[in-house]
Amino acid sequence: MILPSMSGSLDQKDFFVYTAADSVYFDNFGKQFIQSIKHNTNYGVHIHLYDPTPEQLNYCLETDKVSFTYEKTTNEQFKPAIEYWSRDDLSELDTDRKRIMVDLMTNLNKWYPDDDLIKWIYKTYYASMRFVRLAEIINHPCKFINLDIDALVRAPIQIDFDNENDMYVYTNHNGNYLAGSIFYPAKESTVKFIKELGNNIKEEIEKDNLYWFLDQYCLDAVANKYKVGFLPKDYIDWDLKTDTAIWTLKGWRKKNPVFIEEAKKYLQ
Repeated sequence: MILPSMSGSLDQKDFFVYTAADSVYFDNFGKQFIQSIKHNTNYGVHIHLYDPTPEQLNYCLETDKVSFTYEKTTNEQFKPAIEYWSRDDLSELDTDRKRIMVDLMTNLNKWYPDDDLIKWIYKTYYASMRFVRLAEIINHPCKFINLDIDALVRAPIQIDFDNENDMYVYTNHNGNYLAGSIFYPAKESTVKFIKELGNNIKEEIEKDNLYWFLDQYCLDAVANKYKVGFLPKDYIDWDLKTDTAIWTLKGWRKKNPVFIEEAKKYLQ
């Protein structure tokens, strides 16, 4: 795949939140995400957009403390990956992550009746490419947190992270690092980590290795070379506790009425 060019620039002077979204996710979650940060903290927001509409770019341009980058994709760019995952014979696969993708393709109509192969290829690209773009815009040590855009920031970050580790992540019960919430200290070694992770993912995408959990797979591989600290559940809370700083929802949980009511506060 030949990667599209990127427009826009990072313009954040202090601690900020980094996120990414395509035009559909921005319409569904972008404004409530940004406004929750503006309402509950003094943090800036940098968002990377995929195929944004003019209205979405204008919103970001006109909203205080929001900077943005964006790219425009084409159907042609994704053809090789779509053709690869459309093959009948995918038995010779070299990673468990790719075998997960085969399971997904096999059960797609049963698990996600409203989706198709092309949508999942695009979803994989969006989820993974955010780290490639992050590596392109971060060129010096700075302190920030990466969050999924389908989150709500309900309070400032209160934890005084030490400067011993190169990044702080949350892990699941299998010990895998979760890409949805990563805290980056202002360290040269952290910039090195960001660059290495971005370059690894970029190489895979350029080879059309677009398989679900690509970003997670590369994160697990690269992070183990660095000093890793761990985030408390408060910063990736999908149980929607009343005293947690960041609510993050996945899948069907996005329809949780508690989350929906909280989101409404930031859309008035």
